Amino acid sequence: MSDVPENMGGRLAANFRRANLAEGLAIQMFRPFAAVAPVPREEDHGVDLICTLLKKHGNVLSAENSFLVQVKTSSAANFGFHGEGVDWLKQLKLPYFPVIFDLEAATLRLYSLDKWRFVIFSSVIRNYNFTLEPDGLHDFPLSKPLMTWSLSDCVHPDFPRWAYSVLKPTLTHEEEAQQTARTARFRTLEGRDYRFADRGADGAAESPPNSGQVFQHVTFDEGTIYRRLEDALGPFARWISNRPMQQEGDDVRLLALRDAFRCLDFDPDQHNEWEEIAAEMRSDEG
Repeated sequence: MSDVPENMGGRLAANFRRANLAEGLAIQMFRPFAAVAPVPREEDHGVDLICTLLKKHGNVLSAENSFLVQVKTSSAANFGFHGEGVDWLKQLKLPYFPVIFDLEAATLRLYSLDKWRFVIFSSVIRNYNFTLEPDGLHDFPLSKPLMTWSLSDCVHPDFPRWAYSVLKPTLTHEEEAQQTARTARFRTLEGRDYRFADRGADGAAESPPNSGQVFQHVTFDEGTIYRRLEDALGPFARWISNRPMQQEGDDVRLLALRDAFRCLDFDPDQHNEWEEIAAEMRSDEG
């Protein structure tokens, strides 16, 4: 009987219950502006909520960008990624946001990891702990939140519009930045700690977030670069052939572009589909 854990049978760790309470309240505080799907605890591998931003059109709500949320209490605000967890973070298709719930103030703070994207993708570090008060070798500061709101803010009629005005440009940026980071191209997110009380006369945030400076990091990950080129050049060839203002000789220039890439040991047209595209362009000219 000595092997039976002491907390079995009518007992639950107090910090575990606080975490459940924080997550439950966070769900309700996202619902004014997003559809929320809680992740069952047994399936929780770093994500607590899967959310989809909603935009109001009259009496209709339209679903837009989706994103992932991990919720921690302010007393346990550590978001750790180690080994395969770092790989998971790098391959995410949906934006990921750490969120801290202050139970005493009934306030949520949503953070972006954008400032650390360069480090995550460009360094050999395999252990990250994003936290409010870094004091260890693998600790990285969360710094200022992207947006802060309270439970009382959620009932105001302008609140969904304000939240949308902050999150929509942020999500657009995060989606693109996560993709381009794989080719070592980075663009910073410009913004501040947005608060509902600081909204404009129209109910939206003043000077909402936007994509800022672009910088490039040299990478030798050939496979990643080739995949990105394949993803871009195929649609580019089709776009050239279908754009309204085609010019005479565009078919020749398109094939010359393909041949130039081939000379550089990259083939964007392994099945010679561009020959058919060029033929279609010539027939359209005729």
